[in-house]
Amino acid sequence: MHTARTDDRPADALLIRPDAHVAWAAPLDEPAAAATPALREALSSWFGSPN
Repeated sequence: MHTARTDDRPADALLIRPDAHVAWAAPLDEPAAAATPALREALSSWFGSPN
């Protein structure tokens, strides 16, 4: 198990870039309504927009 922190808080989920930097992080207990748009933006940035 790995633990990561965001702004000195634990994270529930991370998107790690190929160069090992964190591209996106969801703090513990962040509502899906807040996390989803930010994750989609990060995914689109790295992998392109879905068709």
